[in-house]
Amino acid sequence: MFAVHVVAPYLLTAFIERPDRLIYLGSSMHTGGDASLDDLQWERRRWNGSQAYSDSTLHDTMLAAGRSRSRAGPSGCPRSPAARCTCGNHGLSGTCSAR
Repeated sequence: MFAVHVVAPYLLTAFIERPDRLIYLGSSMHTGGDASLDDLQWERRRWNGSQAYSDSTLHDTMLAAGRSRSRAGPSGCPRSPAARCTCGNHGLSGTCSAR
């Protein structure tokens, strides 16, 4: 799950022409995620699909925040499609102010 949900979006955004802004769509399940980088492929833990998804969405949120703070990267805004906008950018135009 980590390769598809975290590594693939990172690679896709790393190889495209640098945009002014990136929007990472995620899920509110990131709130139950574990930020640990230990056993990302779930090889030593008993498989739990819901927890694996929560972990991967948290890692996506961390990636978006890191890219947004990086001087080399475009501004980014992690978003859950079902969540209310909290970044002050309801129309998704301009730069996200949630940093």
